[in-house]
Amino acid sequence: MKECRCRAPRILALVGDQSVSTWIMSTHISIAFGLTTPFDESHYLHYMEVVSTFHLFQTVYTSDSGNVTTALIGEELLLWLNMHYIAPSSEEGPALDTHEKPWLEENFWIFLIRCVLRGIPKSAVYFLKKLSTTHPSRVLRRLVTELIPILTKHPRSKDYTTEHEFLASYRRWKEQLLKHFRRYVDELEDYDGDGQGERREEGEWRSAIEIICSIMEGDKQTLFTLCKDQEWGWREALGVWGVWIDIRFTREALPITLPLILESLPINPTKPDEIVQTALLSYDIQSITLEYLGACGAEGRSLVAEIIKRVPIDVAAPYIKAKENEDKSNVEPTTPIRQLPSNGADTSMTMDMKELDPEIEAWKKWEAKILKIITVCKDYGLEDVLLSVCRSISHSLMRRGLYGKAVQYSVLARDGRGVGQIADLLLHVYITKGTKNLGPFGANEFRAQVASIPSEFLPSPTGTIELQQRQSGDIFTSRLQFISRYAEFHNMFSRGERRDSLKYLVVMLSAGIVPKFWWGVVLLDAGGMLDDDEMLITVEEAYELLRHLEEVHIHAEQGSGADYLGALELIMRGGRSRFGGSTGYE
Repeated sequence: MKECRCRAPRILALVGDQSVSTWIMSTHISIAFGLTTPFDESHYLHYMEVVSTFHLFQTVYTSDSGNVTTALIGEELLLWLNMHYIAPSSEEGPALDTHEKPWLEENFWIFLIRCVLRGIPKSAVYFLKKLSTTHPSRVLRRLVTELIPILTKHPRSKDYTTEHEFLASYRRWKEQLLKHFRRYVDELEDYDGDGQGERREEGEWRSAIEIICSIMEGDKQTLFTLCKDQEWGWREALGVWGVWIDIRFTREALPITLPLILESLPINPTKPDEIVQTALLSYDIQSITLEYLGACGAEGRSLVAEIIKRVPIDVAAPYIKAKENEDKSNVEPTTPIRQLPSNGADTSMTMDMKELDPEIEAWKKWEAKILKIITVCKDYGLEDVLLSVCRSISHSLMRRGLYGKAVQYSVLARDGRGVGQIADLLLHVYITKGTKNLGPFGANEFRAQVASIPSEFLPSPTGTIELQQRQSGDIFTSRLQFISRYAEFHNMFSRGERRDSLKYLVVMLSAGIVPKFWWGVVLLDAGGMLDDDEMLITVEEAYELLRHLEEVHIHAEQGSGADYLGALELIMRGGRSRFGGSTGYE
């Protein structure tokens, strides 16, 4: 077995160790041939859950390349999803093919969407070709003719030898094919069929085409809505995430992405396999209970023991001891190591500040131990270990909503991307919880979270913005520029400093600190303070606001309004957007 260096707590890759694969395969064979006779449906379903869970462990904690942190994982998760949660069924396609006009069947478009989602282009292309020649709508015939090469040429990481080649190919595909198709789809708003009779024969295809296009564009909100409406659940979203939503999806990003998915598609707390699987995906093996694993059967228990022996964390000892006692006394273990709370509190991305008190107290108890580890790493020159430890701690703090502390450890880990993710999460706090009304109101939690970031990592709120913007060579400070400045604006406004806070917004826009995705929000903040009879800004400052407003208007007229109004649209929809769920920080 090869040992791979990983972030703390380090996970040993089982590369070359076939115990997991062998057990999964043997279990599949015995189930398929009915060797576990007499047949018991509950026994069968339980074993399928166990097989799926162990295969997920193998997918997340091992890698053919030996890289269990930064290697792309999208295709492997999709393979796991397609192997254990098969959809569409093998009967759906042939059944639809027996109809002269399959597009009139109730499940036709859902079947087609799921084929695209699950990365099964051949089935989708087969029916799209049929639509291109037999469907009564000339508009749809034209659209599917454009869609077919987009699906057949969609780059998949498994087809490339290097990540660089894959990403370059994906960028070309998106620029040359997908953007062209989006223009056709946008034109559908002006089309209402060629007549009542024809529309009846067309079926309801317009929304399906919009969904397919949005999924290919990586719109996470469309994915969440689809999975929720169809009751496909969180596994569907996770399984396709790295193929459609984030093509750079890695194992390292799993603990950060999973809470985002579960926020829209929560787990079923009565399903042990869902509890265990989300714990595995969060690198939280401590949450797996002996009560559940004890029901895996003799082979399953042996495999679990082997897995936990390979995970060098303190909680392994009680399980291994219990397993040894069980072998001697043949008594089923029932005492859990630690049960994952069914309310999902451990995976909340955006807790209220009042909910963080227990988290903060728990963190204080651990911080002294962590500082000792960091001191030892520094004393012995273990720089790689130090960076891995700090990165892991930062990710854990992010999941618990302790963003201020998370920034500190991301900086120690020299993780600029992690700092950017924290800034993105803080803007998500503002969008979902900090704006009960449009304008500078109710941003208390956002301000409090930004205030929890150590001051040495933030630009000085009293300094000149233009000068600091030019002199900011620190990658970490620069990534926190906007959230720091925007929080300071809200502080000034809450103190009643209307004139100064409005001027502050104008300077932020002029200095280029405000991401374009947020222009609509900031301009609306400014506009809300211009309703008074008192003139709060100079003519030059008013012209500066109008210049930005004109740029937004021009781009909106050209069809790219989402680039400038995305955050505003998210706020107006309560955090849900047809443009996608990103906060646009990057």
